[in-house]
Amino acid sequence: MLSPFLFLAAVYAHTVHKHSIEHATSTQWKRTMCGTPGSGADIITAWGQTVDPDKPVLPEYPRPQMTRDPNSTYLNLNGLWEFQLAGPTDPVPFGQTLNQTILVPFPLEACLSGAFAWPSYSKWMFYRVMFDNPFSSSTQSTLLHFGAVDWNSTVYLNGVRLGTHVGGFDGFFYDLSAGGNLKATSNELIVQVYDPSDSGYQPNGKQRISAITNPGGDTYTPSSGIWQTVWLEAVPVGYYITNLKIRADMEALYLTVETFPPTAGLAFVNVTFGGQPVTTGQGDTFSEFSLAIPNPHLWSALTPSLYDFTVTFRTPAASGYIDVDTVGSYFGMRKVGTMTNGNVTRPTLNDQPLFLAAWLDQSWWPDG
Repeated sequence: MLSPFLFLAAVYAHTVHKHSIEHATSTQWKRTMCGTPGSGADIITAWGQTVDPDKPVLPEYPRPQMTRDPNSTYLNLNGLWEFQLAGPTDPVPFGQTLNQTILVPFPLEACLSGAFAWPSYSKWMFYRVMFDNPFSSSTQSTLLHFGAVDWNSTVYLNGVRLGTHVGGFDGFFYDLSAGGNLKATSNELIVQVYDPSDSGYQPNGKQRISAITNPGGDTYTPSSGIWQTVWLEAVPVGYYITNLKIRADMEALYLTVETFPPTAGLAFVNVTFGGQPVTTGQGDTFSEFSLAIPNPHLWSALTPSLYDFTVTFRTPAASGYIDVDTVGSYFGMRKVGTMTNGNVTRPTLNDQPLFLAAWLDQSWWPDG
C-alpha cells in the first residue's frame, strides 16, 4: 500500500529535478572500472548500464515514512557535481571550478561515481554544485537534507559555513533560510569531506582501504563521501514536524511527534486502510501516545497489510489551536516474540510460531 502523499511526491520529484553546474569542468563523468585496479576485471550490472548522468539519479522521494503534500514540494539535488581530492590544509574553493566531476549520490570509490582513479586517493575531498531555489514564498523555509555522508562533512552555502556533521550512517539537515544568504538563483553549495575509513577510530564496519587493491575475505572497499540522496525541502516558516517515532503491535499504533522548534502542541492523527477511514486521535508532541485500531489487519509475509495515516501539528492560539504542518506516513501492525515448547524456543509473529532458517544473504552491489 502506498500513501497518497508518497505516491504524488514520488511522481512530482521527476518534474522538479532542476540543478546544474554553471561552469564546464575539465573532466566529464564516465563510468570507471569495477574490480582490482590494474587487473582488467570489470563487473557491470544491467542496472548500472542504464545510469545516465543527464537524468535524475535515484529520483524517488527519499523519506517514505514522513512525506509532505507535493504542494510544499521538494527538489532532488542528485546528479553531476563538481569534485576534487584535497588535503587537510587546502582552502575551501569558493567560486572555483573543481577539476573533475562525480555522480552524486554514489560514493567516491564506486564505479558509478566516475571520480575514482587509483592511485590518486585522499581521505579529504571537496564537492561543489550550483542550484536555484524554487521555494521563494514568504510562508516557506528551505531545508537542505543529506541522507548520509561518510564520515565528517562541513557544508558551505554561498561562502557561509552552515555547520559540520560527524557520522557516516545518519541523515542530517540545515535550514538554509535561517542564515539569510540563500538566493533565488545561482546558489553555490560546497561540501568538504574527511573520511579516514579504517585508519580512524570512528565506526566503519568492514570498510578497509586495503580492499581497494586487495579485495577478498570479509572486507569491502570504503564508501567515502556523499552516498545517499541530497535534497531540498520546503517547510512552513516558524513551526514544522521534524520526526515521527512509530511503532505498532496487534492492538494499537504508538506515536511520538517531534517538531522544530521543540514546543508544546497537539498532534492530530487520521488513520486509513485502503483509502477508508479507520480512526482518529491526538496527543501531545514529544510524548508517546497511542491509538487503538479496531478490527486490525495484521501484517505478515503472506498478507503484508499496511495502514496510512496523516499527522497534523497544531499550536496554541487565542482561539484554541491552529494547524501549522501536515505530513503523511504508514505503519504495519505486528507482534514479534518467542515461544518455548519443552526445551525448544521458537520465534513468533503475531503469537504464531515461525520456522526461521536464519540464512545470511550478504551482498555488495558492484557498480554503486
